[in-house]
Amino acid sequence: MKLSPLVKMCVCLVGGAMVELRTVGQVEISEEATLEELKTQVLTLPELQYVCVPTPAFLRVWQLEGQRLTRILRGQHHTLKKLKLSSGVEFCVQQLLREEDLGPKEVLLRVQMGVPGERGYYPPEDLVWDASRDPSPRSLRSALASTYGLSPDSLLLAKHQPHTHTWETFSNWSQQVSKRKKKKKAESLLGAPFHLKDGDIIGVKNLLIDNNRDFSTQQDEQRLREEKEQRRKGGQGVGAEVETNRGVGPEKKMGPIKTRKTEVALSINVGVFR
Repeated sequence: MKLSPLVKMCVCLVGGAMVELRTVGQVEISEEATLEELKTQVLTLPELQYVCVPTPAFLRVWQLEGQRLTRILRGQHHTLKKLKLSSGVEFCVQQLLREEDLGPKEVLLRVQMGVPGERGYYPPEDLVWDASRDPSPRSLRSALASTYGLSPDSLLLAKHQPHTHTWETFSNWSQQVSKRKKKKKAESLLGAPFHLKDGDIIGVKNLLIDNNRDFSTQQDEQRLREEKEQRRKGGQGVGAEVETNRGVGPEKKMGPIKTRKTEVALSINVGVFR
């Protein structure tokens, strides 16, 4: 009988509101094991004994990329192989107060309401948005209006871009004209240019009491200044390197050296949100 390949996972703990991982152990599990079985085995780690959950459905498993939460693994009975776990991926686990079984087009968003008169936001809250029927900005605005008890027309929404420290505002106009079909179709937030996914931060402005349409914060501006300074210093370094290498003939030029990627075991960081 042929045995299923084992997947070795590095299990880590998340502390506080930020995603700061600390290794707490390792588990080995078959790639044919289900997501539910993975959750169950993770809970057997000694340092996670304090995590009390009635069933594995009270745990949320996130995929991490660059220390950022990017995707929630869905389907309790899907195998790790079907979930396309590849070498080098990382994960963390979040404890929930109630059972969760997200559908393929249910998106978990981190929503934060702007503080009127300030360039800041109240603490973020989780919102599960069902985009299966209507993925338009109007649908998301209606869902948030219901959450906050406000009129949809009074809300202005924007998505935070953590890599550029900027905000993209959602248009109130939810229809666009297709040049080919010559008919109107609903704009989808799941597609370009927003590509909403699990863990995205959505800023909300209540225009009834906050007329500031600028979503940027002082932290955003500080990060932009720091990156600009780093690019300036980096440009100086590149210029010095070019000056040093002057006089080298064409015969001395070398193309980029291709190196073969080393094979590594599947590493999964699992964090617990408090």
